Amino acid sequence: MGKLYEAANQIDAIIEKRGMDPFKTKGMISMRTGFLLSFIAPEDPDDADRLEQLKQVAFEVLGERLAL
Repeated sequence: MGKLYEAANQIDAIIEKRGMDPFKTKGMISMRTGFLLSFIAPEDPDDADRLEQLKQVAFEVLGERLAL
């Protein structure tokens, strides 16, 4: 499992834990990153730039750092 996929799973877990609207929250993150979280698959190769961008945007939207 790639780190990008792991990050997407952590985002899902945070959204669920906080009882946030998953469509609205993931939509905000996707709009800021320029790619859809739903399309990240376990076999996708890791991209350091995309991963760093996702971590930063997730922190801005969720207020919590991803554990990667």
